[in-house]
Amino acid sequence: MNEKGFTLIEVMMALVMFSMGISAVLTLQVSAVKTNLSSYYLQGASNALNNSIERIIDNEYDKVTSDESGIADFSNPVFLTSWKVTEDFPEENIKKIDIAVKWTKGSKDHHIDYTFYKKKF
Repeated sequence: MNEKGFTLIEVMMALVMFSMGISAVLTLQVSAVKTNLSSYYLQGASNALNNSIERIIDNEYDKVTSDESGIADFSNPVFLTSWKVTEDFPEENIKKIDIAVKWTKGSKDHHIDYTFYKKKF
Protein backbone atom coordinates (compact mmCIF):
# COMPACT_ATOMS: atom_id res chain seq x y z
CA MET A 1 0.00 0.00 0.00
CA ASN A 2 1.43 3.37 -0.99
CA GLU A 3 0.59 6.02 1.61
CA LYS A 4 1.14 9.71 1.01
CA GLY A 5 1.23 12.38 3.74
CA PHE A 6 1.82 12.20 7.48
CA THR A 7 0.00 10.43 10.23
CA LEU A 8 -1.39 12.30 13.22
CA ILE A 9 1.29 10.79 15.50
CA GLU A 10 4.10 12.00 13.21
CA VAL A 11 2.68 15.52 13.18
CA MET A 12 2.28 15.55 16.97
CA MET A 13 5.85 14.30 17.49
CA ALA A 14 7.16 17.00 15.15
CA LEU A 15 5.23 19.64 17.11
CA VAL A 16 6.63 18.37 20.43
CA MET A 17 10.21 18.48 19.11
CA PHE A 18 9.64 21.95 17.63
CA SER A 19 8.20 23.16 20.97
CA MET A 20 11.23 21.84 22.85
CA GLY A 21 13.55 23.70 20.47
CA ILE A 22 11.62 26.96 20.81
CA SER A 23 11.61 26.57 24.61
CA ALA A 24 15.41 26.20 24.62
CA VAL A 25 15.85 29.29 22.44
CA LEU A 26 13.55 31.34 24.69
CA THR A 27 15.48 30.24 27.78
CA LEU A 28 18.73 31.39 26.17
CA GLN A 29 17.13 34.71 25.22
CA VAL A 30 15.97 35.39 28.79
CA SER A 31 19.44 34.57 30.09
CA ALA A 32 21.04 36.94 27.56
CA VAL A 33 18.71 39.78 28.54
CA LYS A 34 19.52 39.32 32.26
CA THR A 35 23.25 39.29 31.53
CA ASN A 36 22.99 42.44 29.42
CA LEU A 37 21.09 44.24 32.19
CA SER A 38 23.73 43.29 34.78
CA SER A 39 26.43 44.52 32.42
CA TYR A 40 24.55 47.81 31.95
CA TYR A 41 24.44 48.44 35.70
CA LEU A 42 28.10 47.50 36.18
CA GLN A 43 29.17 49.82 33.35
CA GLY A 44 27.11 52.68 34.80
CA ALA A 45 28.66 52.15 38.23
CA SER A 46 32.14 52.12 36.67
CA ASN A 47 31.37 55.40 34.89
CA ALA A 48 30.14 56.98 38.15
CA LEU A 49 33.32 55.78 39.87
CA ASN A 50 35.54 57.22 37.12
CA ASN A 51 33.70 60.56 37.24
CA SER A 52 34.29 60.78 40.99
CA ILE A 53 37.97 59.89 40.67
CA GLU A 54 38.47 62.54 37.98
CA ARG A 55 36.64 65.13 40.08
CA ILE A 56 38.88 64.35 43.08
CA ILE A 57 42.10 64.30 41.05
CA ASP A 58 41.24 67.69 39.52
CA ASN A 59 40.94 69.28 42.98
CA GLU A 60 43.94 70.68 44.79
CA TYR A 61 45.39 68.47 47.52
CA ASP A 62 44.14 70.65 50.38
CA LYS A 63 40.58 70.79 48.98
CA VAL A 64 40.11 67.03 48.93
CA THR A 65 37.97 66.14 51.94
CA SER A 66 35.55 63.41 52.94
CA ASP A 67 32.00 63.52 51.73
CA GLU A 68 30.10 61.36 54.17
CA SER A 69 26.66 62.09 52.72
CA GLY A 70 27.51 60.95 49.22
CA ILE A 71 26.88 62.69 45.96
CA ALA A 72 24.49 61.66 43.27
CA ASP A 73 25.58 61.53 39.67
CA PHE A 74 22.63 63.39 38.18
CA SER A 75 23.41 62.20 34.67
CA ASN A 76 22.39 58.76 35.98
CA PRO A 77 20.51 59.01 39.31
CA VAL A 78 20.58 55.23 39.84
CA PHE A 79 24.08 55.35 41.35
CA LEU A 80 25.12 56.97 44.64
CA THR A 81 28.80 57.79 45.03
CA SER A 82 30.51 58.58 48.32
CA TRP A 83 34.09 58.77 49.49
CA LYS A 84 36.15 58.94 52.64
CA VAL A 85 39.52 60.66 52.86
CA THR A 86 42.15 59.54 55.37
CA GLU A 87 44.80 62.23 55.94
CA ASP A 88 48.52 61.44 56.02
CA PHE A 89 48.10 57.76 55.25
CA PRO A 90 50.23 55.69 54.73
CA GLU A 91 52.71 58.54 55.24
CA GLU A 92 52.73 62.31 55.57
CA ASN A 93 51.39 64.38 52.63
CA ILE A 94 49.50 61.45 51.15
CA LYS A 95 45.73 61.07 51.32
CA LYS A 96 44.06 57.70 51.08
CA ILE A 97 40.70 58.01 49.30
CA ASP A 98 38.12 55.22 49.55
CA ILE A 99 35.28 55.56 47.03
CA ALA A 100 32.06 53.54 47.07
CA VAL A 101 29.41 53.41 44.34
CA LYS A 102 26.09 51.89 45.37
CA TRP A 103 22.98 50.99 43.43
CA THR A 104 19.88 48.84 43.79
CA LYS A 105 18.72 46.42 41.13
CA GLY A 106 15.36 44.96 41.96
CA SER A 107 15.42 44.32 45.69
CA LYS A 108 19.16 43.62 45.85
CA ASP A 109 21.83 46.19 46.77
CA HIS A 110 25.14 46.25 44.89
CA HIS A 111 28.36 48.22 45.29
CA ILE A 112 31.83 48.82 43.91
CA ASP A 113 34.61 49.94 46.27
CA TYR A 114 37.86 51.50 45.10
CA THR A 115 40.87 52.96 46.93
CA PHE A 116 43.49 55.32 45.55
CA TYR A 117 46.05 57.79 46.91
CA LYS A 118 46.69 61.47 46.25
CA LYS A 119 50.11 62.97 47.01
CA LYS A 120 50.84 66.59 47.83
CA PHE A 121 53.46 68.06 45.48
